[in-house]
Amino acid sequence: MVLNTTAVNCTVATSADGKYAGAAGIGAGFLRGGGMVVDTTAVNCSLASSTNSGAAGIGAGKLIAGAGGRRGMVANTTAVNCKVENSAQYGGAGIGVGTAFNDGTIAHTTAVDCIVENTGQDGDAGIGLGKAVFFDMVANTTAINCEVDSEYGDAGVMGGPEAGICNVRVNGDWQNNTNLGCHPWLDNSVAGIDPGLLPPNYRPDVYNFTALANNQIQRCGFFPTAMPATIPTTIRTTPPHHFG
Repeated sequence: MVLNTTAVNCTVATSADGKYAGAAGIGAGFLRGGGMVVDTTAVNCSLASSTNSGAAGIGAGKLIAGAGGRRGMVANTTAVNCKVENSAQYGGAGIGVGTAFNDGTIAHTTAVDCIVENTGQDGDAGIGLGKAVFFDMVANTTAINCEVDSEYGDAGVMGGPEAGICNVRVNGDWQNNTNLGCHPWLDNSVAGIDPGLLPPNYRPDVYNFTALANNQIQRCGFFPTAMPATIPTTIRTTPPHHFG
């Protein structure tokens, strides 16, 4: 179990040749079995994977949930002004999880002013979940002023009927906002982040979150966390992909 991780102004990358499949992550690089990652915050961070069948993700790079009722879970992930990318074939790039296998849960993901990009063959990109392999449990995802692109695979914001979308482009196309005007999300999008991590007097704006990138971060810290009272069971509305 990994609880309460905060990363500010950081870079995480993995690369390898041949058969190796690395996973770059903030929270966890590789989460297996019934493991859990809860309350992960990343501000001004970049992640990259260039390994075949690798993954990059804020929350977890790669999640392989366990059998026999051992459900892996990634919950309460927040990313502000971050970039996640994959450049090798079959890889996943995501905020929430990069690539997920089997039967687990990804819940309560928020991305503000972020870019998720996949340029690898058969590589997927997403907020909530990048690439799904026999995996279908994603709930409560919010994306504000974000770009999600996949050159050769699928891209999108995945979070069941509770997914919130505000000023998001997927493969260059603007998506329909799920809240007219988006003001409730914009006003509260970074409310859960300690003020010391953000520029003074920071207030989200629908078209300009780049103030984060242009202001020096003063400090970082680790703060109390609370486990989710319940595990969401929302089914993803898009079918999973299956690769050999």
